[in-house]
Amino acid sequence: MDRFNSTVKNILEGFRTVAPIGGVDALAVFKNKFGRNGNEGEYAHLKLLLDAGYVTYSGFGVDGVQLYQLTWSGYALSDSLR
Repeated sequence: MDRFNSTVKNILEGFRTVAPIGGVDALAVFKNKFGRNGNEGEYAHLKLLLDAGYVTYSGFGVDGVQLYQLTWSGYALSDSLR
């Protein structure tokens, strides 16, 4: 369970660092927090955060890349994990 909390915390912190109020490509978040592309497990965590409403889609970026953004509940969860 600690690994799950750590991964979720890092993903949420990555969103706060890279794009606190705007949409961002998930790859930028993973590179910022993990120093590499996200692996399958980390993308699964992102999908769970999307399904739970902590992260939302915010449109498309350059070359049709999907952008994501923290919701207010995502900020609250991030604060609670600090």
